[in-house]
Amino acid sequence: MFWMILLLILMTGVALFAVQNSASVTISFILWRFEASLAIVIFLSIITGAVMSAIVYMITSLRKSFKRDKQTTATAETEIVQDISNEKKTPEDSLFEADTQKRDSEPNKQ
Repeated sequence: MFWMILLLILMTGVALFAVQNSASVTISFILWRFEASLAIVIFLSIITGAVMSAIVYMITSLRKSFKRDKQTTATAETEIVQDISNEKKTPEDSLFEADTQKRDSEPNKQ
């Protein structure tokens, strides 16, 4: 109910603003020239500013998110490498290493 009352007050304010600023104004931009109500020009300016601000905010937020994800990925990769290097050897690994060392220490017979 609170939001309905707040929305009603806001809509009343907007309607009063539009009625009081209904004068026609000429807008010139580079080669364009057109006439519109002052209220419409002000509202379009506010909406354009809000959209531009939202775009800048989203780009900044995405950059921070990508940077945070990159750091998280690097940390995870480091932890995986450390886990692999600290992994205990199985008995089969020990036998393989012993066999490899024995074969490497024997002189080559040709």
